[in-house]
Amino acid sequence: MELVVRTMVGADVDGLVEIERMAYRKELSEGRTVFEDRLPLSPPCCWVAESGGAVAGYLLSNPWRRGDAPLLGRPLGPLPDRPDCHFIHDLSVHPRARGLGVGRALVETVIRVALERGHRSICGVAVQGSVPFWESFGFRAWRTLPPALAEKLASYGGDAAYMERDDADPAARTREA
Repeated sequence: MELVVRTMVGADVDGLVEIERMAYRKELSEGRTVFEDRLPLSPPCCWVAESGGAVAGYLLSNPWRRGDAPLLGRPLGPLPDRPDCHFIHDLSVHPRARGLGVGRALVETVIRVALERGHRSICGVAVQGSVPFWESFGFRAWRTLPPALAEKLASYGGDAAYMERDDADPAARTREA
């Protein structure tokens, strides 16, 4: 079945809220508020993947500050004037679409767009044991966290890891592409 990645639109939100609810433990589910907050801030950086005409997954992202993460479930506020990274806020795949390459297609899209926008650092928070998934794309967990970041990560649960992919080395981009 063909997989199509396209820019997210407001009409997608109802279905995405359902996917998000199924994908995360209750304490990590942020609901409609996050979609309504994030999508208008950076529409060209939010995508859905469709398979067979049905939404199979989504990815929310935005320009941000390296070494920082928003508090879970809180409005983001204005984007930084001088972002130095691209932040992946959320990636969720519908349970029926797991194993179809949905997550891979969405992550490859965000990497491509972040690089096109000049962001060599792509960051995010891995939850629910997803560190190996992110590592497969060249992301690495920060071992030492500044206190303010560690405090914010606590809102994501005890297994949360701040992850970063640094594409400052052009040779690394070529090897990983």
